[in-house]
Parts: sequence; structure tokens; C-alpha cells
Amino acid sequence: MSSTTRWIARAAALVVCATLLLPLPASAHDALIESTPAAGAQVGAGDEGAVSFRFNNDVLATAAFIAVLDPQGADVSSADVVIAGDTVSRTYTPSTAGTYTASYRVTSSDGHPIEGSITFTHEGRPDTESAAPDASDRGESDENAARDDQSTSSGGDGSAVMLGIAAALVLTLLVLGVVRRIRRGRSTS
Repeated sequence: MSSTTRWIARAAALVVCATLLLPLPASAHDALIESTPAAGAQVGAGDEGAVSFRFNNDVLATAAFIAVLDPQGADVSSADVVIAGDTVSRTYTPSTAGTYTASYRVTSSDGHPIEGSITFTHEGRPDTESAAPDASDRGESDENAARDDQSTSSGGDGSAVMLGIAAALVLTLLVLGVVRRIRRGRSTS
């Protein structure tokens, strides 16, 4: 093996090793762990009107949003959103019996937005009669109770890793091209 070939092999090995040793960003993002009430839960008329969402890491205090909508779609949220480490919460004032939707949007510890919603059934305010929901509410309640938490987040798909591999291959090809040019220049002299 000539010295030039050995040099090329060493350069290629160095590029591959350097690429493998580069720190890569984690592809896992923060996620919702639990909600109170849970998705599809039944909340009694005497229960406190509050929702909370707990995540696997602390939530950034820069922006957090929770909205609670009653069966008619009216926002019944009250007070401000409270952020306590990995949990965000907000109170609401129940208006009528039926299916409520609690939506959230927070900024996770890694800076990515996380959003989603849950539905739960509330029996109404304790100071009013709990009328049975009409047929449309019952159908919606059955459908929503069967649905799991719809938490979504923008997740990594490994594109950073693929980009690093592609860059290493391009760099290796460039080094090989330069070495060949140098060899051709020496052989013609």
C-alpha cells in the first residue's frame, strides 16, 4: 500500500470517527404524563372546577395556555394559568352538565411547543339541577370518552443524524477528490 493510499485511509477513518463522536441532539421531547381530570373521566357536580396537566419535565414559564370549553363551546376558564414545575393548571366555572374540552399549549423544557386536549364529562354546577344532556351531547360524550388524550408535540425524526452522516460522506468524498488531484499533478510532473 502506497503512502498516499494510507494517508487517504487514515483521513477517511478520522472523518468517520469525528462524525461518530459529535454530540447529537436528543430526539425525545417532553410529553404529557397525566391530566386531572383524566381523559374521558366523569366529574361530579360538587367537585372543584380545575384542570391540570403534568409533563415529564418542567414547563417553561414563558408561555402556557389552558382553555376549558363547556358543551356549547363557551370558554368557562377562570383565573390565570398556574405553572408549578412540571404541572400547569387552571380553574374553570362549570356552566351545565355535559362534555367539556380542556386544551393546553405549553413550551417544554427543550423549547418545543406541546399541545393537545382532553374531554371529560361534568355533571354541572352544584347549585343547579343536573339535567340530563340532550341526545347530541350524549353521542358526543360517548365518542369523546372513547378517545384517548390527543397530546401532540413536534418531535425529532432523526433528520439531524442523517444530516451529520451526509455531511461526513460529502467531506470524505471531497478529501478523496483533493488527494486524487494531487496524485495526478505529481504523476504528470
